[in-house]
Amino acid sequence: PSQPPSAPPSPPTIGLFGSAILIVLGYVGVKFVFCSLLGLNVPVLCPADPPPPPMPPSAPCPEVMDFYGLTRLPGGVGIQNGNGPQWCFNLDVNECEMHYVDPVSTSYAGMYDYVPNCEGGCRACSVVNGTCVASDASINFGCPSPPPSPPSSPPAPPLPSSPPPIPPQPDQPPVPPSPPPPSPMAPTPKSPSPLPPSPTPSPPPSPSPSPPPCDALLFTVGRTRRNGAIGNQWCYNAGIPRTAEQNDANKAACESLYTEPAQPPPNNYTFDCSLGCQPCVYSQNARGWGCGGSTTVFGCDN
Repeated sequence: PSQPPSAPPSPPTIGLFGSAILIVLGYVGVKFVFCSLLGLNVPVLCPADPPPPPMPPSAPCPEVMDFYGLTRLPGGVGIQNGNGPQWCFNLDVNECEMHYVDPVSTSYAGMYDYVPNCEGGCRACSVVNGTCVASDASINFGCPSPPPSPPSSPPAPPLPSSPPPIPPQPDQPPVPPSPPPPSPMAPTPKSPSPLPPSPTPSPPPSPSPSPPPCDALLFTVGRTRRNGAIGNQWCYNAGIPRTAEQNDANKAACESLYTEPAQPPPNNYTFDCSLGCQPCVYSQNARGWGCGGSTTVFGCDN
């Protein structure tokens, strides 16, 4: 007997998983065409880039953002009870670039309540020739000094008031007759001759600046001193902004300064550079052109 003809095979189905893959591929393709090729700003397909992360609450200014996320070394404050590393050179090279020093200035020695905000200068640790050292040895990073506030304008002078009314004048008395002219024989009295003007005293001569005690300090002549370790007045926080390009005005302002003393002084310090003087130097590093102290500390004895 003849067999009945068999039914034709049914086409294969892709199923739910295959449909999901096709939908995802179609969405990616449409997004690529509209957002990348055509540059259209479709809110659903082309969301805007997320805003940059805000400054950490503990970062006092953008200049010290690079140090947040690193482990702080107490540097100039010192180690309470004498435990742990203090400076970059105390670290192993494998841990070096995960640390920074704050403060660099030794004027905060023993101040264990120091707030780590780079007030005393910050430096990142980096490996140089197989040794962990503080990078940017001539620059201590910190927040710039705020610009001086403009002087307040003087108060406006009061408006002049209207003059008081003139009271009525009484009747004027009769004018007495003029005296008769003097007799031609009478001598005419002479008016006393005026006294000669008194000479104006000349101002006292201004004292000339005393010369530096030795030739090594000649760079201080004509420069303005910043109090260094006494009032935390250094070259880097003299209010001279750091710029990407060299600026002649900033260079002139920087090189008109020097810092003294470089170390915390006693109460009777006489500002003779015995504790170190540093000229301010306008130089460039990875963060641009700015003002910093020289790498050499000068004095007459050394």
